[in-house]
Amino acid sequence: MAQLRRVVEVRRTFKDKELDELFLVAMCELSESFSMRLFVTEALFVRSFRLFGTRTQQAEWVPKILAWESIGCFAMTELGHSSNLRGIETTATYDAANRDFIIDTPSLMATKIWIGMAGETATHTACLARLLVRGQDCGLHWFVVPLRDPKTGRLMPGVTAGDVGAKAGRNGLDNGWIQFTHVRVPRDAMLARWARVAADGTFHAGLNPEDADPANNVSPAAAAGLAYAGLIPERLEITRGIPMMLNQALTIAVRYAAGRRQGPAGNPQVLDYPSIQAALMPALARMHAVMAAAGAVWTTWHAMEEGGPNALLQGLPDMHALSAGIKATVTWDGADILERCRRAMGGHAYSRYNAIADYIGDYGVMTTGGGDNAVLVQQTARYVLAMARKSMADPNKFASTVAPTDSVAYLPSAVALAAEGVPPAVSDWTSLAQLHAVLQWLAVAKVQALGMSLASAPKGGMTRAWNAAHADISAVAQLHTHQYLARAIRIRAGDLEPTARDSAVAPAALQPTFVRLARLYLLDVLRQFARDLLLHGWARDVVEQLDVEFADACAQVRDQAMPLVDAFGLPDWILQAPLARADGDGYRAYLATIQNAPNCFGPPKYWDAEVRPLTAPAGRSRL
Repeated sequence: MAQLRRVVEVRRTFKDKELDELFLVAMCELSESFSMRLFVTEALFVRSFRLFGTRTQQAEWVPKILAWESIGCFAMTELGHSSNLRGIETTATYDAANRDFIIDTPSLMATKIWIGMAGETATHTACLARLLVRGQDCGLHWFVVPLRDPKTGRLMPGVTAGDVGAKAGRNGLDNGWIQFTHVRVPRDAMLARWARVAADGTFHAGLNPEDADPANNVSPAAAAGLAYAGLIPERLEITRGIPMMLNQALTIAVRYAAGRRQGPAGNPQVLDYPSIQAALMPALARMHAVMAAAGAVWTTWHAMEEGGPNALLQGLPDMHALSAGIKATVTWDGADILERCRRAMGGHAYSRYNAIADYIGDYGVMTTGGGDNAVLVQQTARYVLAMARKSMADPNKFASTVAPTDSVAYLPSAVALAAEGVPPAVSDWTSLAQLHAVLQWLAVAKVQALGMSLASAPKGGMTRAWNAAHADISAVAQLHTHQYLARAIRIRAGDLEPTARDSAVAPAALQPTFVRLARLYLLDVLRQFARDLLLHGWARDVVEQLDVEFADACAQVRDQAMPLVDAFGLPDWILQAPLARADGDGYRAYLATIQNAPNCFGPPKYWDAEVRPLTAPAGRSRL
């Protein structure tokens, strides 16, 4: 928290917005715990008001939050209900006599838990609760609830909260638990953009009149669905947060592998071994694909936010499915990449002095926070399945209703390709367009196979059939996400024409490098799903050629590996890994770090009590 306080003070002196953003990036790269403290208040808490608050509520709260006069948290998950928001038990009961809400935790399982900043710091929370009015359940809504006195830090009456204690990582973030006992909050504590309660207790669903205009006629049913939109921006943050951590790990591992020579003198650098290239080079390509997609997803999301309620509601289904797919696919990939980095460095990565071990500890939450991946892939797959059915029913109509940047824009052409009945051939393994077409075709082939499998389920057996098909459901979601990321890196490489919402094309001098990265990314993803390629008609010799092309693509990216990681611009004071020193003198720095560690030299404190009685017991003669 001392880091955060100092950062807030320093930022107040900045007049240059770009300098402020770069300063925050550097601090977030330096500390995962710091980045999460910043994210919880300036992203999650602020976005609660921007998504669910009226204009008046936004004007009142957002400036105070960004000035850190109010420190917030985001109380969604409960002890018994994490990804299952429909099971939320916390209640907000409207008391018409006092014109306020009573917030309660009705059971043990309704305890809010794993809430960042709630353990020790947050003065307020945006709390998701079930609204009860005149005995009727009016659905889930957001309420601003004071947690602590801003001067003393003591909990407010009726609030019981504490820290969750020791964790696998990010121990600088005070994740907490919260229970409410008849906590009263005023009527305007309900974030009321999409629904409101009148003073007399009348519940009104739909857009608040304060935000309404003829162009924004939002139905009550559509407005109710927005309670679930709060996690979309958190999931989109994956496109920025994952590369921020993984690029550090890749810099450390690649620099180590470039400087290490194993075996007799004259042996090549470890980075020249195909096994190490196969571990690290595709990881570089995957991170560049994610970074290329970041601009598109955030530009689209901001356009939805700024375009008014109808724009938000219209884009929500595709963005929800895409954000869920990105969150699951990219965080699963990230966990694998970190382990590859650790293995590529041998025993030295097991040392906490070389950072990788701490990255792995800090990373663990990413596959679960913001929605469990096993649940999210189902949400993505359901959407893609529904959209594929629409595309197959009327391709022209479907194509006319989707934007080029929608994640499902590829479906009409891919469905047409699948209708030919034979797998698409690859005549040129360097063609990004051909490889991308295969990936899109495979995504549709998996969707169609999943649809046929579900259609054959016996009456009343759909739930069992859906659960039994989870492996295919996961594959559909991941393939759909990968084809979207592939489009982004092809645009970055100058191989596709961008739209106004896409990330920028790389400068001409860098485009050949991005072409190499894009090719490796596509080959790596296809190789990951080689079993599915065989199941859907690819010949064995074509899959074997895929392996040959993959090895060639790894070798081509290896030639650019050091410039690629150096281009991340990560100084030694951020990496904090002596073996990855920019000047190449890693071993000297590593040994010096070990020697300067506490208790490196001299007998340990326990020697006389525990060792000496074994090695030199009293009365034993010395030989």
